Amino acid sequence: MTTLPSDEYVAAALPRVAGLPSGTVLDSALRLRSRTGRRLLAALACPEGRTEGGYTGFDERAKSSKLHLPAYCDLAYALAVQPLDDGDHEAALAMYGRAKRVLGESVPERDQIAHVRLAAHYGDRALLESLRKVYARVPESWWHAAEYAVRRAEAPEAVGDWLPAFLEFAEWGDIALAETGPEANLLARLAPSKVKPVEDGPLISVVMTCYRPGSELLTAVRSVLAQSWQRLELLLVDDASGPEFDAILIEAAALDERVRLLRQRANGGTYRARNRAIGIAEGAFVTGLDSDDWAHPRWLERQVAPLLEDENLIMTVAEGIRCSEDLEPAISPVLRLTETRSTSIMFRAEEVRERVGFYDTVVKSGDTEYKLRIQRTFGKERVHTLEGVRLTIVRQRPGSLSEGDVSAGWVTPARFAYSCAFKHWHRRIQQGRSQPFVAASAPERPFPAPMQLLAWDATPERFDLVVVADWRRTDTARRELLERAAAAAADGATVGLVHYVAWERLDAELTSITPQVLSFAAEHGLVFADLERSSVDTLVAADDALLVGLREDYPAVGDAEVEVDREVKTPAVPAPVRRGTRMKVKDLFLGVVASCVLVLVLVAVLALVSGYAPAAALSVVSTGLAAASAIGALLVVLVTGRVRR
Repeated sequence: MTTLPSDEYVAAALPRVAGLPSGTVLDSALRLRSRTGRRLLAALACPEGRTEGGYTGFDERAKSSKLHLPAYCDLAYALAVQPLDDGDHEAALAMYGRAKRVLGESVPERDQIAHVRLAAHYGDRALLESLRKVYARVPESWWHAAEYAVRRAEAPEAVGDWLPAFLEFAEWGDIALAETGPEANLLARLAPSKVKPVEDGPLISVVMTCYRPGSELLTAVRSVLAQSWQRLELLLVDDASGPEFDAILIEAAALDERVRLLRQRANGGTYRARNRAIGIAEGAFVTGLDSDDWAHPRWLERQVAPLLEDENLIMTVAEGIRCSEDLEPAISPVLRLTETRSTSIMFRAEEVRERVGFYDTVVKSGDTEYKLRIQRTFGKERVHTLEGVRLTIVRQRPGSLSEGDVSAGWVTPARFAYSCAFKHWHRRIQQGRSQPFVAASAPERPFPAPMQLLAWDATPERFDLVVVADWRRTDTARRELLERAAAAAADGATVGLVHYVAWERLDAELTSITPQVLSFAAEHGLVFADLERSSVDTLVAADDALLVGLREDYPAVGDAEVEVDREVKTPAVPAPVRRGTRMKVKDLFLGVVASCVLVLVLVAVLALVSGYAPAAALSVVSTGLAAASAIGALLVVLVTGRVRR
């Protein structure tokens, strides 16, 4: 089998990716966790050559005047937010240093923030001070976050020195540190210092699910009960933790009469538990909090305010801060320090229950789908995001459901396939071709889901067969590959699919796996394989170009028996076309009409000037009109054909 050497492959793909819109290569490099994508960014950043053997080594030798700075910053950003090798963060820091020297305050805002976060991650106060003098695009909150992170790293035990910086970053002037809490950590000791209770207002239902909880549950429950908004009910749903957890659950329920403890008979996952609570919630509004998180005492008050002010709004979305239990911030660019939380959406209970229904009962990713389904169903204009308003702390801890499944621009293949599937369904909802309602325990799925998200421990560590192709399209050859995979699975083999796009066929607008492939995989029990985490006995690639990228991005492929199906003919992707170069049908029609009118006027004028009688002139005009119509029809046929080509 013949494959192109890596440098030759990069050179072959370069003309294709060079014509794509800015950011396309970066997005794909992040989405695939691709070293090949980084090599392409390096080639774009330094067209006249770089040092051999990687995508970071060229930096010292390349002249700044020879760099393509947008691609250069894209590569630095990839290394900063998604490091794949030792030294990537250091390389990103050095590259951003050069970008700052060359561009100054013109460094893009995204990269200014990433540079600040790297400096804070390394605790480099001198660098932060120099960046502060140049970077005007960094929001003030990031400077506060950097100061808080550096102070905490310098003296983590001196809480009094850095806690004020944390509270300034969070903009929480009404929070103090209590002497004790339900846990031996700082998060459990955060308490309101001056909060005015809100006695009047509609009932808000807060949904909290838990499984085998510890004392962190008491921290979360206490933060809900300390809300300024008094009219609330807390629906605490235990997902069949077992009798050994009765004591902590009873203690949590006994904290306040507003806590309602519900017990699941069998462990079914957080979304089944949430659905039970949503079904019986009595509040006019429903929201949620994870059982190991913490809520600011004015969380409910502030998140419900837009819904009370504007009856047209259907949902609000809150933002949380990522922290450890001792308030160590997620300052590294690898994780989001703050994010809008799908778990803490707040929505109008009656309207959403009636029209949208309940969560999809997968084991992961259902909260994102639910939030986006509400938005697609009711319209984006009816959703309000509290930008820059931080109302919760999202506890960072090993072993969470999303641990290792999500990073900047990337999710596991199973989560990506699930995202593709529900987005296809949401598109049908928007087009009126499907209904958005999902029952609490739906007998049939409205869209396919990968096996790994339908049951726990469904991800194999080893595959007998993995079939790799660009699944954005289907044709006869790809369907034959799918049939081969299904036949192997029917014979008892462990079979996986991998979606991989050869770089010379990259398309800025087409990224999703086609619905036919998603449905086929679900029907035949084919798993979307993660080649970083699983070993493979036999790998079948659709063509040589895919195999070259796979070998560089997934070194474990080298241990597998590899076969290339040369019958698969990947459709050529048209070269990128600049916006505005194609003629629109509307413009074509107006042009033809104008031409016909012009011909008709000219014929009429000529007829009258030539001395024709009115009747004869009318006949000439009619003949001219017929000729103009024929010419217009011919133009439509010719030009439309050219536009389609």
